[in-house]
Amino acid sequence: MTAQLPGTPILTSIFGIIAIAVAIAAFNLVSIPVRNMEAWANYFDVKTMKFDNTTRAEDAWLDEFSSHLQYVPAPLGPLPCPQHVSSSSNVKNKVQDALVKAQDGNTDAAIAALEPLATGSKAHWLAVLSLSILHTQAGQHAEARTVLDRFLGSGTNQRNINALYNFRNNKPVSITIAGRKVRATEEHLRAFVHLSHNRGTLWLQQGQYGRRALNILRKTVGLSKRLFSWGRNENDVQEAPIPAPGCPRSDKGLTTTGVYNNLIVGYLLSDTFKSSSASLRRETKRSYSDLPDKNPLYEPLIHYKDAVPQNWVWALSNAEHITHNIPTPKNPIISYNLATLMGSILERGYTPENVLKTKRMQFLETLKWEQVPDAEKALIMPSVIREYLAHNKPIPANMLENMNPQHAAIIGARKFAMSARDNLNRRQDLVDAIVAGDEAAIREGLGDHADAWLRGMRSDLAQHLAEQCLKVEEPLEKQRLADAITLFRRAGDAPVPTLALCRSSGGSIFSQIMPDWLATWEGNMFLSLLSAVIGMVLVALAWWWVQARLRQRNILFTNLYNIEALSL
Repeated sequence: MTAQLPGTPILTSIFGIIAIAVAIAAFNLVSIPVRNMEAWANYFDVKTMKFDNTTRAEDAWLDEFSSHLQYVPAPLGPLPCPQHVSSSSNVKNKVQDALVKAQDGNTDAAIAALEPLATGSKAHWLAVLSLSILHTQAGQHAEARTVLDRFLGSGTNQRNINALYNFRNNKPVSITIAGRKVRATEEHLRAFVHLSHNRGTLWLQQGQYGRRALNILRKTVGLSKRLFSWGRNENDVQEAPIPAPGCPRSDKGLTTTGVYNNLIVGYLLSDTFKSSSASLRRETKRSYSDLPDKNPLYEPLIHYKDAVPQNWVWALSNAEHITHNIPTPKNPIISYNLATLMGSILERGYTPENVLKTKRMQFLETLKWEQVPDAEKALIMPSVIREYLAHNKPIPANMLENMNPQHAAIIGARKFAMSARDNLNRRQDLVDAIVAGDEAAIREGLGDHADAWLRGMRSDLAQHLAEQCLKVEEPLEKQRLADAITLFRRAGDAPVPTLALCRSSGGSIFSQIMPDWLATWEGNMFLSLLSAVIGMVLVALAWWWVQARLRQRNILFTNLYNIEALSL
């Protein structure tokens, strides 16, 4: 008779009991929070909540706007009014006919008609001015600049500009127009201001910031001073419209501050500009001392005149001439660039910054958007909107009307989000909706930005619950709340550092090692069953391994018994 090892029914029973216990523990570990959903919602205190992750999600939306204000040249002046210009009828009529063609949409024909009048030794300023503007309107910026460079760069017109500098010195001034000497008039001076301004604008737009560009811009400022009888004092700055030749006065055209704007922008962008120490001292010398509330750029000029690159000092000095005399410029482009310059000053660590920050937002808030051309509006609007949002300022209605749908959606989402979390009554409704998983209205209000915002909100609510959990004294209740917080969070939500402290006091070993990624809101019953099955499978594998070892031992000892029996 063959001897065998006895069976192991007791051990089998023990492993069965362990498997059942593990399955129940795994099921309960995940399902406990489900049974306490209503109870843990009472731990929310809407008055003391912090929304750090939610605010970061809202701030991230601003990255879809321009990240910084940029310096923008003032646009070209408007077209002239040939019918009221005191030039020869032949030139006036041809230019007028060309402008009518352009107005009817036939810009190419208008340009072709003006070309003969704007080229050659007898080029007429009226045709040159009109042609350069039409080229620009057609997107032909290089051609427009070529027309102006060719005309204003000639020796004759260089002498014309020099003569116009003396226009207001009570001396007769003669200039050469179309090969004929004529007595200079205010109309001629106005024409050359527009020509020179447009030329400087095109140079800036095409990235030309060197000495020659600055020389063009300085001469434009000088011509405009002669036009308005400014004194020799650099501080004598005024804001007035410079009508196009033959046109009535209008605030929508070129202004003296627009001319000054381009000189300021030219200096700011010309990082290689240098001047003599004597010139710099003369430029920054002031015979007055302004308080910050009256002139926000006076103290920064005094503070930085010896501490920053020269081009920046010259730009700041010219900008300070404006703010000294014009507290609130009418020209929207200069207002924008002055606000940008104030932002650059603040970035350099200027203190005290309060007045400068206040004045900067005042300049942005007083922009007259209806006077900003479409091309410049597209450049500056995104960065201005970002400033409004960053300072929690309401967006003006006239800005909203000209906004693209993508930016409008961000503004709508931010308005909804801030209202939902900052209003205590709405905040309670918001928390209740998120706890109940009823997010349809929230997603409708936030649109495409809902996911990131809801992740931030759930993270903040989970952190709030974890901090509340630390105040709970009863260990089982504390552990149940910790489990509920784990369930409340979803994959992708920010970590909750305080949650580890809440679990570490009194929790079971199963709860300590429960991974957060298992805690998803959707399908918690499925996770409970899955955890139970996984637990039973693990015990079964362990039991299979033990059974295999027992069988091997059984076979070994059985063979040994048989050998021993045969030897007897």
